[in-house]
Amino acid sequence: MSRSQGDAMPTFVLLYTDVPHDEPDFGPDDVLSEDMTDDIDHVEEEANDDAAADTRLREWVAWSERVGDALVDFGHRLGGGRAVHASGSKAANSGITGYSIIQADDIEAATDLVQGHPHLASGFIQIFEAFPAPEM
Repeated sequence: MSRSQGDAMPTFVLLYTDVPHDEPDFGPDDVLSEDMTDDIDHVEEEANDDAAADTRLREWVAWSERVGDALVDFGHRLGGGRAVHASGSKAANSGITGYSIIQADDIEAATDLVQGHPHLASGFIQIFEAFPAPEM
């Protein structure tokens, strides 16, 4: 999708996943394996350690300062989700644990902003462009 002059800079959603994978390929029917759940438990235990949490916070603040005004929304941690289907719902097991929102000229520039992100030490980051809704 191209952008004409005067259009707003593209917005990208960063999805944080604490489950290390070679290929982030999650679908609504995927279930976390026991090994993956152990990895999440380990990350949660580290988050409860005051010294580790303080260090992690400083790393995130340093990243946000480096990114500067490109960071639109620092975001939030996520958990306890539900996958909703036409036939019902069940616990969501995507491994996604948080999000942030940034602006960049294109997906390559967004990827550059994510390089060196502290979350990469414990998982991966998926980047998706958020397209504006059509006017109604």
